[in-house]
Amino acid sequence: MVRLLLTAGYAVLLATVLGIEFRAELFVGERRETSEIEHNAVEDFTYRLLTGAGFHSNRAKTVRLVTMDRSTEGNELTDNVCPQREFLSVVLQNLEDAGVAGIVLDKHFSGTSCVPDDARSLALVTVLQKARIPITIGLHTENEVGPDGVLKVIASDLIDPLNAPPMLRFGLTRFNRDTRKIPLEWPLAMGGNATQFPTLSLAAAEASDSLLKNDLQALLAAHHHPYAAFMRPEDLPRWSAASVYCLNPRVSFNGIDCARVPHETMDLRGKIALIGVPSNDGHASPEGSLSGPELHANYIEALLQQNYFVPLAHWLSLLIIAVGAGAIQLTFWRTTKPWHAFAWCLSGLMLAGFLGYWALIQLQLFVPPVCDIGGLFVFVVLRLVDTHGHNLAHSVAPQPPAAEPTAPKLSPTSVSLPLPSLPTPVESNGGTVSSNPPSLAGSIDANASNAPPPAIPVPEPKKEIGKTDYVDG
Repeated sequence: MVRLLLTAGYAVLLATVLGIEFRAELFVGERRETSEIEHNAVEDFTYRLLTGAGFHSNRAKTVRLVTMDRSTEGNELTDNVCPQREFLSVVLQNLEDAGVAGIVLDKHFSGTSCVPDDARSLALVTVLQKARIPITIGLHTENEVGPDGVLKVIASDLIDPLNAPPMLRFGLTRFNRDTRKIPLEWPLAMGGNATQFPTLSLAAAEASDSLLKNDLQALLAAHHHPYAAFMRPEDLPRWSAASVYCLNPRVSFNGIDCARVPHETMDLRGKIALIGVPSNDGHASPEGSLSGPELHANYIEALLQQNYFVPLAHWLSLLIIAVGAGAIQLTFWRTTKPWHAFAWCLSGLMLAGFLGYWALIQLQLFVPPVCDIGGLFVFVVLRLVDTHGHNLAHSVAPQPPAAEPTAPKLSPTSVSLPLPSLPTPVESNGGTVSSNPPSLAGSIDANASNAPPPAIPVPEPKKEIGKTDYVDG
């Protein structure tokens, strides 16, 4: 019964490990794409340690952030959509003149936000249609997801994604629930058909590298999202939108005084400029809370530098856990001493960790270390405590008293016993006494005598002090 309960406890432990690792797939709700997975400090530390190992360099080489903030652009341009569009038209032209390789707009332009035929909206549309470099525009989707997991895009009448100019690209701004993963494509209902539509990060990276999709072909076919290596927020090079505007202020705006705007010395030539408005609600990441533009910048940089890691297939992860748990159980069963079994299992886990590290560096294959190896380590510790405690309890248990040795029973046979000799006769005053009479030869029947037979000594069994039997717990 005790063994059955312990086996059930181990099964619960392994089920918990699997639940932690696959919680994104097992515990899904109706709004599964709108809730993000939060990771603890141990997972974030391990993730940063692994993704930054080897020759991986987590720094921005291509992407430059161009952000809008109330402190530099003022409340009117930051909060009011219509004048903001005219301001963006100037920023886009100045970025083209600065020699950027591409522009990414983490913005959604609705056709109903401003009055019909608004001059400020038309100014932005004109600049976009005459663009000389690739410009990727974000598409926002509705929060509600269809029963089949298909997203619905929010209507964008300002620019039709299906009839856009060649230099314009569109991508979904939807993130993965696990923000450590780079979203590549999402199922989207658009134009009456459901199709896999690229995300803003993938569309922007493809605009810069036309062969990128060939490298991601296996992931796209399996609908898997790779893990990204993250940069610290302070390591992301950024410009303010006001500083870009002041490079050539074609139109004047209230609240922007170029004489007071700091002049940026960073070169933008050949880089990808990502324009966005950081919101107050941050997104969880291994580097802490990041805004939407900062997440997109990390994803684009990881795709272009191939600084991403392929997730381990679920069936392979399950196989690793099952084989590891079976090997641990077999080791404790076949090894006579618990600490020796613990040493063997610990050596095996270290070897598994080394193989996982090699796969990460050489194959860019990401094995979740906290769930797989960490869960198996907990299993080894519990198995050691169980076995060692059981053996200790068995060794100190009171032993039954030893039985008293008994003499063996003799068969009822006649035993001849010699009679002792009488003393020699001597002369005395009272007469002569014969001291040497004839010897009383003969036999005494043992059965006729009431005296018990003499006891034959039996040696006591030797006791080996300090020796106890080992019983596997």
